[in-house]
Parts: sequence; C-alpha cells; structure tokens
Amino acid sequence: RWSAVLLFQTLSNERVFVGYMTLFSFLNPITGSKLRICQALVLPIFQGKGLARELMLHIYRTYLSGDGEVSDLTVEDPSPDFQRLRDAVDLEWFWETYGPEHD
Repeated sequence: RWSAVLLFQTLSNERVFVGYMTLFSFLNPITGSKLRICQALVLPIFQGKGLARELMLHIYRTYLSGDGEVSDLTVEDPSPDFQRLRDAVDLEWFWETYGPEHD
C-alpha cells in the first residue's frame, strides 16, 4: 500500500509546496510490517535548509515510535547523498528515542 508525505512551507500567508517522500508498506511474515521510502524530493530552491532531514524525522517519529506496528524502515536504491542523510537521521532519531535522558 502506497502513501505520500507532503511538505509545505507557509510564506506570506500562502502554503507553498516544498517536497515529498513516497512510502510503500508491506508485510514481512517474520518481522511484521515494513516501510520503504521509494521516492524523495525537495525542490531545488528549498534544498540545503535541513528540510529533507525534518521530513525524514517526521516519518521516523510517526511510523517507528509508539505502537511498534512498523518494525523496519528501508530506502529503495538510495543515492550516496541520501545514504548520508539517512545515516545522520538514524543517529539523531536513535539518540532522541533511546539517549541517556530516556533511561
């Protein structure tokens, strides 16, 4: 099943499309529900502002925190830049979720 997470920014009281990520969820009979990021786009004029990071953190917080329904989040054929982004977001989310203040 497909879903899309859209990112908008409010500029001068107007909502402007910034980017999106498409997600595909599927069931793994052993580990449960898995989620795959299939496409990601932040429009060029909004790149370099940390918005892809915010979008990924939103996906992590929404789908990986809480009820445990999603057991794994993968990325379909990531570029080297996206791999670096995901590594940084993985570390940030892990620290936010399991860091020392969460003992």
